[in-house]
Amino acid sequence: EEGIPQVAVIRLRALLSGDLEPEERRLANAKLGEALLAAGEAQEALKVLQDPDLLALPVTRFWCAQAQASLERWAEALSLFEQAAAEAASPFRARAIFGKAEALRALRRPDEALQVFALLFSDPQTRDGAELRSVEILLEKQDTAGARRILDKTRPQALADKKEKRLLQGRLEAQLNHRQRALDLFQTILR
Repeated sequence: EEGIPQVAVIRLRALLSGDLEPEERRLANAKLGEALLAAGEAQEALKVLQDPDLLALPVTRFWCAQAQASLERWAEALSLFEQAAAEAASPFRARAIFGKAEALRALRRPDEALQVFALLFSDPQTRDGAELRSVEILLEKQDTAGARRILDKTRPQALADKKEKRLLQGRLEAQLNHRQRALDLFQTILR
């Protein structure tokens, strides 16, 4: 939770080697799977998360979906993201919907991905990413009017998202053959 997943993996493994109550062991294993995923060890995370005791936890499907996506197993990830998104009370519901849209996009189903991203336009946590991904898809489809409509209303908060918006604006201008405007936008990013 403090952003150092490698340390969490070591500490959780040490904790799991001791005596724990069944419920404590289950929760520690779930956290270990999450930490392994954050540490970039998706294959190992899947091994931990496949424990039948963990499958009863709602968050397990979400972390398994994330691991499958990390391994670019998009069909498996899509199924798990759909299950995680169906859990209305889950704190990961919006992120699962976002993951579902990304999986659809990776599976070359852009129209479905656009529909799913649109569900997140009213969610403050995922709105910026959903709008920017939608613009990317629309640009890939050569739908400059749709891309412009979303870009004009997008107001990203994070610096990385602001830079991504500028990049997408540059791509849009390039598609519209406004080369100088595109070049100016790209140069501001490089600066």
